[in-house]
Amino acid sequence: MKYSIVYNKTFRYMDTIDEVILYWSTKDDIVDFIKETYKQKQRIVIDFSDKYARELREALPVLERLKKEHSNFAIRLNAATQKAFHSLLKEKGINFFFCNFCSNWDSLYAYSLLGVSDVYVTEELCFDLKKVKAFCTPRRIKVRVFPNIGQVSGQGTNGVIPEIQKFFIRPEDIPVYEDYIDICELWVNHLDRSSVLYEIYKSEQWLGTLDDIIFDLDLNISTSAFLPNFGIARLGCGKRCQKGDRCSICTTQVELAKMLDEEGISVDYPRQPVKEIDEDIIRKIEEIRNEESESD
Repeated sequence: MKYSIVYNKTFRYMDTIDEVILYWSTKDDIVDFIKETYKQKQRIVIDFSDKYARELREALPVLERLKKEHSNFAIRLNAATQKAFHSLLKEKGINFFFCNFCSNWDSLYAYSLLGVSDVYVTEELCFDLKKVKAFCTPRRIKVRVFPNIGQVSGQGTNGVIPEIQKFFIRPEDIPVYEDYIDICELWVNHLDRSSVLYEIYKSEQWLGTLDDIIFDLDLNISTSAFLPNFGIARLGCGKRCQKGDRCSICTTQVELAKMLDEEGISVDYPRQPVKEIDEDIIRKIEEIRNEESESD
């Protein structure tokens, strides 16, 4: 899995991070800074999402120079205010994408027609990542996600939809998603947390609770209390639970995880990630859940 962080001087892995996001500024020579700081294999994203058209045009000579010195870069724009600028970047052969999120197929399709190099896949669309990846791969579009933000679609839904039905990725489930995601962009509310969060996701293990590392997720449960097939059960499920299907895997898993956590029991994870759903395990979980309901 490749990871992305917003640039900050305190980040301890600047020489190995896969991608760095820089905000455009005319104060310093950004080309020299990139040449001196990063290797060619490290991708640079330059954010222009809050700039005016005049600033974008004035930056073009610098971007063309950067293309010769460090070709592994892309420009991040705002589709709401800068969509017209994309054609100019395409003429110059400069990769670009939008800071705006794709939470539905319409936005994903529209951005693909505009020729983006990346898309931010969020919220409900993240439960369809198998299909999203199949759509993006032949179009050479990178799939980006925020693994450590609890996400739901629509206004007024947060706090109403069960927390476990939000999209998020535990560090332990990264191997399950690596075939369907190109870049995990780690979100932090304080930049000095970037190094620790990167270490956790890179190690694919976290001994603390979910709400310690995943923002906007009210689940104070140890990640090690979830069964190994939690990730694969959610990958590509399409949120059947909200569409009339009787699927209750997420609900059952979180109830079992709470019981295990209360008893201080951790689940031993296999060396090879679980990439297929074990129907026997699911059936046993359902049995436990039914027994609990009957006892209540």
